[in-house]
Amino acid sequence: MELAATCAGPEYPSGHGCVSSGTAQALEHLFGEGDVDMDIASLTPEVIGTTRHYDSEDAWLDDVVDARIFLGIHFRDAMDDAREVGREVADHVVDCWFS
Repeated sequence: MELAATCAGPEYPSGHGCVSSGTAQALEHLFGEGDVDMDIASLTPEVIGTTRHYDSEDAWLDDVVDARIFLGIHFRDAMDDAREVGREVADHVVDCWFS
């Protein structure tokens, strides 16, 4: 068994988690809480034709968080804290630039 290479991004807080949660919060500000209706199609050769449907930004973010943990890239604390950081940054940007 061969181990995967270590990712170059930060583990704590998760850089991916910060960006994803900031995006989710921005979508919430734009469309309203829980009012996102989106489909995301896979473009990787292994799963072409696979599409995931999300009714809310939180449902999408839950999948992002779980995927990073299940892949062994991050621990739960890194993702939970990143989720909070990203949301706070998005709220700050909206308050400062769009209010």
